[in-house]
Amino acid sequence: MNKSTNLSLNGISHPSRIFRTYGAGPPEQKQSSLRDREAKAEKRSKFIDVQYQFVKKVVDIFKERHLSLKIAGLRNGYWQSEQEGSVTEEIKKAKPKILFVAISSPKKEQFLGKYLKDMDVPFAMGVGGSFNVLAGLTKRAPLWMQKSGFEWFYRFLQEPKRMFKRYFVDDMYFFWLLAKEMLRR
Repeated sequence: MNKSTNLSLNGISHPSRIFRTYGAGPPEQKQSSLRDREAKAEKRSKFIDVQYQFVKKVVDIFKERHLSLKIAGLRNGYWQSEQEGSVTEEIKKAKPKILFVAISSPKKEQFLGKYLKDMDVPFAMGVGGSFNVLAGLTKRAPLWMQKSGFEWFYRFLQEPKRMFKRYFVDDMYFFWLLAKEMLRR
């Protein structure tokens, strides 16, 4: 079995590991670089997004830009926890070399963490809202917000009802742990 890689790129926060792996620049450049490498290697990709029309639009954009790109499949990200086994089997049967998962956090991280080895996918990436940006459904923050680390706030302003709990309730536990650790030192 291949050693699987699981990185997360959600179009808002950009872990340095991804920058080092795929080069500097905004998510669109990283995705382009990854797609170029994938197309040259004639690897098969599978795409998962929350809504089928979003993932279909992204796949159409990828195919238009990279004619040799082979698509192993696409599907929506709506499934119940009891269906995860069948989703995992569907992905394994498609034999993708690269898996892009654009479903909400923490669902994508939990799904990939639990099933990545079972799917036998060499490379999986949680891409969060990047597909929505690529498809033109969501705007990226102005460059100054991206560079200063406030893209999350721009995203919150775009979808306050949906993002309030994520940023101002769920993340408070992290900040409490961070403050607690800083006080120890």
